[in-house]
This record gives sequence, C-alpha cells and structure tokens, in this order.
Amino acid sequence: MKKVVCILVFLASFISFVVCCHSKATNTNSLVKESSKEISKYFALNARLYRVLSMHPVIEIRQNFLPKIMTGEVFVVYESEEGRGTFFSATLTDGVQIHVAEELLMRPLRLQQLVLFHEFVHYQQYIGGHAFPEMFNPSFADAYPEKRESFCKQKWHTEFEAYQKECELSDRLKGGPDFCRGFQASDFVEKLAAWVAVNDSSASICKETYLQMVQSKQF
Repeated sequence: MKKVVCILVFLASFISFVVCCHSKATNTNSLVKESSKEISKYFALNARLYRVLSMHPVIEIRQNFLPKIMTGEVFVVYESEEGRGTFFSATLTDGVQIHVAEELLMRPLRLQQLVLFHEFVHYQQYIGGHAFPEMFNPSFADAYPEKRESFCKQKWHTEFEAYQKECELSDRLKGGPDFCRGFQASDFVEKLAAWVAVNDSSASICKETYLQMVQSKQF
C-alpha cells in the first residue's frame, strides 16, 4: 500500500513539475514575443523619427542634432498615451532626454518638424547654459514651493523663446499651428504671450507668474 502511495505521490509531483515547466515555457514564449514586438515597434518609430530629422529644413538639426539622437547622446523615449496628440516634451537631465508621443509621428511632416524644432531650441538653451534641467521638470515647483516664483520666471523666458522661434520657422515654411498665425502682425508678440500664458504645459502651476509676465510685457 505504501508503495502505491509513494508511486502516486511521485506521479503527482512529476505531473506538477511538467505543468509548471509548461507554464514557464508558455510565459517565456509570451515574454519573448512581447519583447520582439516592442523591439520591432521601437525600430519602426526610430525610422520615422529619422525621416523627420533627416528632412528637417533647419540644417543644425540635420547635421548636429540627428547624429546625437542616433548615437544615443540625446536619448529618445517613445510614449503612447491617449490624448497626448502633438505633445512633444523635453526632459533635460545630465544630458538630454526627449519624450516623444508616438501619435506625433503619425501627424503631417511639417507639424512634426515644428514640434521637434521647439525641443531643439530647448536643447540649445541647455547646452548653452541658459536653461537648467529643472526647467523641464514641472514637479520641481511643487517639490520646492519656495522656489516656484523663480522657477516660473525662468520657465516663462525659456518657453516663450521656444514658441517664438517655432512660429518664426512656421512663417518661413508658410504653415503651422494656429497660435503662430499672423506672425508678421505688429501685435503678434502680445498675442503669442497671452496664448503661452494659458496653454504652455507649466501654465497651471505658473499661472500667476505667467500673467504677471504678460501684463508687464516681459517677453
């Protein structure tokens, strides 16, 4: 009887082992397939980004910025988030990290080029010593409320310059976002400042400072 019980226990253990191995193999295969899919997706997105950069009308982007992205000196993170639309953010650390909404790379080429140019301006601000990493991290103002006013003032000048240069390029290319319309008008700068004060990504945490900058015409 004991022998039969031992045999049954052994068989039960063996079956459990086989089931466990099969489960692990299935999980491993699923992980491999998922990883392969993500890698393929990454290379496809990289190819699209390369196309946008290599055809960019600004020569500095083609000759200097593109090689840095391709070599990883400027690191690109692709993000898929419903509702992000044309959002293209730059997060600067010791180097530069750009978070790219995958949806952006599905948009018209000119729009992609303009949004990318905006981030290129931020990159130039950073390497030129005119912008610090925390300028591209809105949570900094929440983490250090005593520095919020200083952060928001610097953020204002950083962003307004980028928007203004984006609109200058948009005017040159004869087409772009709505906030760039009327670039040649005498009151364009005032209108752009009013738009930035409400629509910039940091407008919610810098509302008071932004409005003060607009009212005092610090742009």
